[in-house]
Amino acid sequence: MAELSAIAQTSAKVRGAAQTPVEGNVPLMPIQRWFFEQQFAVPQHWNQAIVLEVSQPLQPDWLKQALGGVIRHHDALNLRFMTDAAAVQQVHGSPEVSLRVIERSVLDQAEREATITAEAERLQRSFDLATGPLFKATYFQFQNSQQLLLVCHHLIIDGLSWRILLEDLQVSYGKICDRQAIQLPAKTTSLQYWSKQLQQYAQSPALDAERDYWQAVVDSTFVPLPRDFPQGKNLLSTLDTVSVSLTAETTQQLLTQVSAAYRTQINDVLLTALAIAFRTWTRQPKLRLELEGHGREDIIDGVDLSRTVGWLTSLFPIVLDLEVCEPESRIEPSDLNADLNADLSALLKQTKEMLRAVPRRGIGYGILRYVRGGVAFRPLWTCGLTIWVRWIKVWFRWTAHSPSMLLNRCRMIPLGSASPKFPPAEPEVPGTIAPCC
Repeated sequence: MAELSAIAQTSAKVRGAAQTPVEGNVPLMPIQRWFFEQQFAVPQHWNQAIVLEVSQPLQPDWLKQALGGVIRHHDALNLRFMTDAAAVQQVHGSPEVSLRVIERSVLDQAEREATITAEAERLQRSFDLATGPLFKATYFQFQNSQQLLLVCHHLIIDGLSWRILLEDLQVSYGKICDRQAIQLPAKTTSLQYWSKQLQQYAQSPALDAERDYWQAVVDSTFVPLPRDFPQGKNLLSTLDTVSVSLTAETTQQLLTQVSAAYRTQINDVLLTALAIAFRTWTRQPKLRLELEGHGREDIIDGVDLSRTVGWLTSLFPIVLDLEVCEPESRIEPSDLNADLNADLSALLKQTKEMLRAVPRRGIGYGILRYVRGGVAFRPLWTCGLTIWVRWIKVWFRWTAHSPSMLLNRCRMIPLGSASPKFPPAEPEVPGTIAPCC
């Protein structure tokens, strides 16, 4: 009773946080409108897959109950998307648990990985945006190894939502192990309420004040990126990936020493490094980027999105002006081993100031473009040079009260693209780097 009382008191202070199931339509979020604007050839293939390595065997029946508790608690996991000639309608469907159990006893590591990948692709192919469910699970019982695969369509989840979802799954399974009723923390503002509030915010004076800022960013002109093969194709079907990593020592310096010395955040430092590399390569003075934010900005009184599951991501453009560096200057990697030189210090400071100047962390751009309407913002990939930067941070904080679901490792696995061409309206995308999350 004490837990229920605390939940009731908490939810009473938060707008749009009813603890009962949410029903009815949900206006599309700006990022969801962006998604459907792309007209992907296979829109159901825009998913995120996570593999959890479990240290002890799980009871499939208990796992299904735990998944059901999470799905009933987080209304966004029950969303469906109906498409007609006029528009896409986002509606709440009935909670539905999809859990498959696969047993394999004689597979080596490579075979296990191939089995998991094949199952993830099978789950992706089984998705139907209109009928759902759009969140599915498969539990693998291998010899001396148990792994749980979770696949969720990106339309209903983002990076922060994964953290919430996995924490609640851990708690739910622990409650079942202890023969207790599933009791999760109170719901915060629903996605439905938040989306409706954004409809009202779209007409506010606060958003009016941002219009000129965003129009200036979009109207900026740039030269295309240099290309070795001007007649080549620049499509997702021809995409290649180059992965690099930093040493633990360098990472520690970035996160602590540089940030403390210049009062910066890690994004400031990474974008400055990108700007330096770009200027050295192209000799161009300006760099336009598309950045992602978590989209949970404090712009509406009484709203709490700290435990709200859904795709709330904000996507917005910025322009970094690199005039602070001399045209012929070149910052060598060896310079980074000593104190930051004058040029690098100035560029780092200017980058920080440019990012701080973005109004309300960029959430207004998507609202202006996709919710308010009537604003002449061109799609950024038609405006010249754009580099798309997407950082996905998923932090997991596992509760330790139940030994039945202790996790050794958690990783995301790539799935097939929603379309071999991106964006579909342009067969080629000059000067665009667009990694998928």
